[in-house]
Amino acid sequence: MVQRGGDPAQMRRVAARMEDEAAAMEGHLQRLLEEADAAFWQGADADAFRERLNAEHTTAVTRTVESVRTAAREMRRQAADQERTSAG
Repeated sequence: MVQRGGDPAQMRRVAARMEDEAAAMEGHLQRLLEEADAAFWQGADADAFRERLNAEHTTAVTRTVESVRTAAREMRRQAADQERTSAG
């Protein structure tokens, strides 16, 4: 027997895990930024590093977090679609 579609409950669990991991990424980034700011390191190289960390890496992580959250929303939408299709 061929099964098509998906398990909406499982799909929602995956979406919730994606949201949890996105939040964890934000937390990790915040801690890294705080530690970099608190580290005893002065001078032009330190300033340049912190500026790059804040600009480039924050942007990259933020994009990744948003991408994961978008995927989680899509997974929830697909789960709802699956339920409507199965009920119809």
